Amino acid sequence: VASACEAVLVLFTFSLPLTPLPPISRLQGNWGERLGVQTLGQLKHQRVVVLLGMVLMANLLGAAFFPYAPQLLSSTGISRPSAWMTTAQWSEILFLGLLPLLRVHPHRLMLIGLTCSGLRCLCFIAYSAGAGWPYALLGLACHGPVTAFLIVTMQIFMETNLPAGVRNRAQALVSLCAGVGSLLGLALTGGLAQATLLPGPADAHSWQLFWGVLALIHAIAITGFALCLGSGSVVVSALSRPSRPPSVRGMDS
Repeated sequence: VASACEAVLVLFTFSLPLTPLPPISRLQGNWGERLGVQTLGQLKHQRVVVLLGMVLMANLLGAAFFPYAPQLLSSTGISRPSAWMTTAQWSEILFLGLLPLLRVHPHRLMLIGLTCSGLRCLCFIAYSAGAGWPYALLGLACHGPVTAFLIVTMQIFMETNLPAGVRNRAQALVSLCAGVGSLLGLALTGGLAQATLLPGPADAHSWQLFWGVLALIHAIAITGFALCLGSGSVVVSALSRPSRPPSVRGMDS
C-alpha cells in the first residue's frame, strides 16, 4: 500500500509547476556542514540551541514509547497491542493536519509537545494502577502532538527562518539531534527497564515505577527548558527574518 501511494505521489509531481532550484552553497566535504552543525552560525540567538535540545530530549525520553508501551498493554491482558498502537499514528495524522491552522509561537508549541510527552507517562501510570483503558488510549494519542509540535514544528521553523542555501543542512541538524536523542534514549530506557521491569513478568508496580521515573525526568526537562526560553520571549524576532509572524500558520509545506 505504501509503495502504491508513493507511485501516485511520483505521478502527481509531474503536474507541479517548474520551480527553479534555490541557491545552494558548495559543499566543501566538511562533516560539520554535512550534518548541519555549521548551521548554528546562521542562527543569531542562543535560544535556537535550546529548541534543538528540546528535540533531542523529546526523542530521548520518547524512546520508551514504541518498545515498552506494547509490553505494558500485553501485560494487562490486551490481546492485540499492535492494533492499539495505531492510535498513535492516527493521532499524528490529526495533529499534523491541525498544525497549519495554529497561531502559536514555535517555542511555546514545542513546550506543549514536550508536555504531552510527559502526560503520556502519567496516563500510563494511571492505566497500570487500574484506572481503565481510556487512560491507555489517551497515552497512545499523546504521540501525535509530540511529533507534530516538536519535530515537525522545528523543521518548519528552520525552513522559514534561514537563507535558502542552508535550509537543508539546518533540517539535517534537526534530524541529527532527533537521532542522537533516540540512540541515547534507547540506552537509557533499556537500562531503566532492566532495573525496574526485570527479571520476570512486569507487574503493575514495576510499570508505575518505570513510567514514573520517565515522568519525573520530563518534569525536570520541561521546567528547565521553560526557564531557558522565558515566558515572554519571542524566538522568531531574533532570527534573520524578524518580520515574519511567529506562527506555523500557512507553513504546511
